[in-house]
Amino acid sequence: MVLLFEFLIGPMISGRTIWGTPFRPAKTRRESTLSVLVSPDEPAADLDGVQVDFGHNLVAEAELSLTSGTEYPEGEPYSGIDYYDFELDGQSEFSTLVDITIPNTAAADEVVQVAYYNEALEAWENLPFESDGSEIRFATTHFSRFGLIKYHKDRYRGPLTPLVVNYTQLRKALAGIEDDGLFEQFVELKGKTGSDPLVNKGLSIFNDSVGAVSAPLTMYTIFETGDLAARELSDRLMKVGGAVTVLKVVYQWAEEDPPSKILQDNIFDICELILGGASLAIPGSWILPAAGVIVFATGFWYEHAYVPSLQDDSLQYAQKAYSTFCNFPYIAYSAEQAKALAEGTSADSPWVVNETYNSKANKWEFTRSGAALQRLELGTAKKWQDALMDIYKLYQRDPRAMQERVEALIEEYLDTFWYLDGLQQLQFAKDFCAITDEQWRWPTESEINQLKEAMRYELMQELKPVFAEVQRTILEEMKKGLQKETDDLVLYLNQEISFEVRDPDAEEPGLRNSRVADDFIRFETVANAARRDDWISQPDKRMGETVFAATLYNYLHEGAPAKASFFKTEKDLDAGKPYMTVDLDVQMPVTTIVLGQEEGIPGTYVTGTSSSIGVFPNEWALRLCLEKQFPEITVDNAGKISASAPALSTSFTGTSGMSEPTEVTALLSAAQLSGEIDLQTGQGSLRVSGSMEAQARLGSSQTTWTATYSGDLSVAYVNGSLILASTPGSAAVHLTGLDVTRDEGGEITADFDTDVDLNERFTYKKVG
Repeated sequence: MVLLFEFLIGPMISGRTIWGTPFRPAKTRRESTLSVLVSPDEPAADLDGVQVDFGHNLVAEAELSLTSGTEYPEGEPYSGIDYYDFELDGQSEFSTLVDITIPNTAAADEVVQVAYYNEALEAWENLPFESDGSEIRFATTHFSRFGLIKYHKDRYRGPLTPLVVNYTQLRKALAGIEDDGLFEQFVELKGKTGSDPLVNKGLSIFNDSVGAVSAPLTMYTIFETGDLAARELSDRLMKVGGAVTVLKVVYQWAEEDPPSKILQDNIFDICELILGGASLAIPGSWILPAAGVIVFATGFWYEHAYVPSLQDDSLQYAQKAYSTFCNFPYIAYSAEQAKALAEGTSADSPWVVNETYNSKANKWEFTRSGAALQRLELGTAKKWQDALMDIYKLYQRDPRAMQERVEALIEEYLDTFWYLDGLQQLQFAKDFCAITDEQWRWPTESEINQLKEAMRYELMQELKPVFAEVQRTILEEMKKGLQKETDDLVLYLNQEISFEVRDPDAEEPGLRNSRVADDFIRFETVANAARRDDWISQPDKRMGETVFAATLYNYLHEGAPAKASFFKTEKDLDAGKPYMTVDLDVQMPVTTIVLGQEEGIPGTYVTGTSSSIGVFPNEWALRLCLEKQFPEITVDNAGKISASAPALSTSFTGTSGMSEPTEVTALLSAAQLSGEIDLQTGQGSLRVSGSMEAQARLGSSQTTWTATYSGDLSVAYVNGSLILASTPGSAAVHLTGLDVTRDEGGEITADFDTDVDLNERFTYKKVG
């Protein structure tokens, strides 16, 4: 799930240290200023070990200056910040990426993160980066203050220790993870929560990266307790993990140079699959740039088509005039027209502006004027780069239109000379190619297409690196969005949970007035035996009304301790003999331990009902039985569970597969439920049996069917709840019945006989 760190290239993420941390006055050890000239022909520079490469972002020679130093913020958990301020003759924004490489000055006991200082927010914001140990590499489309922020690593201080991820260890933990099929699993889940393998994979990577023991966690423990905080964490994990798997696939697409157009032809189907499958968990704005990356792979997909030799030598003059027109600034791109077209405020007219001959003034003039005209010609990579980035920004939310506009821009460029009338073409040939009337011959339509195809090949070869830069800029945008979401996730994991005690029998409120004021309290079970003592609350270390505190990450990492055991003396604590144990119902930010609650598993449990049952019809019978016929389950003092329910008529809204919701009427027969749960382990099984006859209109047909079920469900006691689930291969409900479909064509019958694997668990909360 936390594949994201591989692609965000983040050596260390800490929610408590970087994101949103105000910049404060600091002591500066050193500061130096250097400068150097850069130009379109020499876009890369080295300033005393700091390397800057502008790519195609320069149009003229300019002076690049760098002021750098090291600061030590006071009162912050940093070990130091190496800062770098760049200036380029007043220019601070670029259309595509500028690559920056800085020295890695971290010591062996430090980890690092790259960030830039947001003046408006007065805070450092993280950036994705790469490192080979001695150097740090990152990319940006703007100049500001950048910082290499250094932190101390491996400093464990108990359950309140913030999560800090070490880059080197994390890369080792991620080795081979691409074989896990996480992307396919995520799309199959369609944004649902509740996948033990995905969550455990993510948490285990976190654990490995900080050198800690990995504790397998179950969805029973985390996500099925009804706790809103736990469900929020689930949503965050799925959102970040799902978006990163998409980014992973995009990398695979972008890095290949496919020999055919298979990928290009199928890109939108793939993106729609992702949108349909993961829309519940991934913001659409993250998926759409993924499609944009592939749109700008067009420059890699073009293969040279064979252009037959021209019919006669006289056509060489038309070819020369056409080539001259395309290679010199007689064509311009209108950014204003592109914007108006995208906003729907202009007719669907060409974006490319060409020059026509004014016979009265005897000169060539642009057919349209405007400050936002950009001259397009071969060899001017920055102008093409700006035009393509315009298209990306204008059509981010419509990748199909984006691809159409890229293709339209190229087509218009190739057509501009042929937009001229014959006399203008001849006039251009005379004025700029020294071609006489006798030499000139107008080409046929077939010959024009041949000339265009030859020019297209030349253009696409020139633009291949430009397309690559646009692609990379969009990828960086995705990575930055994920970096922000990741920082928020880690900040969430570093939230503190405070545990307080409430004693209903106390005469006055407050911990000191409770019966456990002087007790030792141990939270269990802790996964790492070596840290077991860290989860003990001692009377002389209490923090006011708070008896204990831990970060959410440490709570999950240690197996989500579910009980608080109370000991009167330290001797009882050492002997492991509590006089009272209370189940924990963990809430954020404060968990209240209520004394005097009914203890143990025996008792009455109730479940809610659903207004919509979103599964396939052959499973509705079992779900309705549990939700409507057995809304209440009782466990006796021996762990026995037994209940029966009379026949019941009901109606509900059901969703069959991807169909629209439909109203269903059903008659449930008398049903039986029985089983047993081990009062020590909290594990057991239930047998359930019954049948249902239902009727609904599915599609264009009125359908009636019967379903009979009989089989086992697993049952587990977790934090005051009973969790019922199907367990394939060991305990599963066996479903049989007859499906009858009636339509105009007559009667169609089909038998089915299958084991039901529930896609969700049923939770019964204890009452009383």
